[in-house]
Amino acid sequence: TEATERSGQEGRYTVLSGPGSAIAAIRLELKAGKSTKDAKHIGEEWLHVLAGDITLRVAGKDFSLGTGDSIHFDSSQVHRVTNEGRRAATVLVASTAATMPMHHPVPLPRTRR
Repeated sequence: TEATERSGQEGRYTVLSGPGSAIAAIRLELKAGKSTKDAKHIGEEWLHVLAGDITLRVAGKDFSLGTGDSIHFDSSQVHRVTNEGRRAATVLVASTAATMPMHHPVPLPRTRR
C-alpha cells in the first residue's frame, strides 16, 4: 500500500497513517524559506525534525528546532512550521485524531492505492 502524498508551493505532505487511525502520522518536506498555513485542532501534536532547521510557532511563541530535535504541544493552539534553512527541511508529525473536523493544511488520509 502506498502512502497518500500531496504537494504544494510550500512542499510535500506524505500521510503515513491509515484511515481511521487514532494517531495521524505525516512526513512533511518543507521547501527552504516556506511556511505551513496556520493550523488548529483538538488534541496533541508531536514533531521530530529529521533534517533541516525549522521554527515552530505555537500561540505566538517561537521554538527553534534542528535535526534530531522534537517537541510536543497542545494542537488546539494556533501553530505553524517555518523552514528557516537554505535547504528543504523534513519533519515527522504525529497528532492525536480529532473528535471533530480539523482545521489543518495537512491532507488527511482518504484512500490508498
